[in-house]
Amino acid sequence: MPTTSPITRWSRRHTLLAGAALLSGSARATDAAWPGGPVVIHTPYGAGGTSHNLSGVVAAQMSISLGNEVSVQARPDQTLTSMAQAVATAPPDGRTALLVSNVFVRAAVASPSVGYEPFNDFRPVGLIARSELALVTHPRTGVRSLSQMLGAARQQHRTLRAASSGKDSTSDGALAQLRQLADVDMPVTHFQGQAPAVEALLAGEQDLVFINLPELQPLLRQHRVVPLAIAARSRSTRLPQVPTLTELGYPIVFAPWYGLVVPAKTPDAVVEAFNRELNAAIGASVVNHVLLAAGVRPEPGTPARLREAMQDEVTLFRVQLPALAARNSAPARKP
Repeated sequence: MPTTSPITRWSRRHTLLAGAALLSGSARATDAAWPGGPVVIHTPYGAGGTSHNLSGVVAAQMSISLGNEVSVQARPDQTLTSMAQAVATAPPDGRTALLVSNVFVRAAVASPSVGYEPFNDFRPVGLIARSELALVTHPRTGVRSLSQMLGAARQQHRTLRAASSGKDSTSDGALAQLRQLADVDMPVTHFQGQAPAVEALLAGEQDLVFINLPELQPLLRQHRVVPLAIAARSRSTRLPQVPTLTELGYPIVFAPWYGLVVPAKTPDAVVEAFNRELNAAIGASVVNHVLLAAGVRPEPGTPARLREAMQDEVTLFRVQLPALAARNSAPARKP
């Protein structure tokens, strides 16, 4: 069954108030051709992750400002491919959108036969936000730095178990590069999403995992993980004591982003109206506060800006493909 986030349920209750305001003539005027009915944002990622939480906050605000239901339909039982195909073939009326991230582009580059083409089958609506990616371990390892962990693994010929959020995901690419640059035995287990990867780390079944900052912060407050490095060009303002991977000698930079796309044949006027309302929602003070508090950077902008982010991801991932290929073909190191 599809799951609905608590914030989406909150938005549905408040949409009744916004709808009443619209009928009374007090709701803000919008393009008469859009939305014209409920808007559904589809995602294959379940509740609790960055993607779902971001879309839920934005959908709730759009529901209120439009006086029209905007909801998030999460289907963790479906693959990104099947959901992308469903959205690509939906009526191009701007009422069916897909929440996308770096993975949306990476999957298509890694496998041209994946079943959808990011640039030809969809039109970008706009970015929502960008996040940061941190490499962490669990306290039971006894290490407090990446140098200490890698040094011990080399000296003792130990295998480091790493968890990724899924094959060809952002965390998978970062781990592949780290394995290649660090020259250690680091088999990667692919999980279906960030949450199960983190659960495996907390259970002591894995040694390393990359986590998005919004999900990392509560774990840090509870002292359940140890941050080792940030996969960014500069240190995070929220974790200034944690070095970047580049500082440690591993030039690995990843910047997770999130946005919305619609079917390719969606008219210009509809895309422009959707983009305008998306930017207004992101810019609303309550949404801005929620996003910043969660550790993500709001990024309103034009559809062209999301297209640029997608193209940048293609370029970056093609540079990383040799590391991924080497990871997939390298034999396990023997002690």
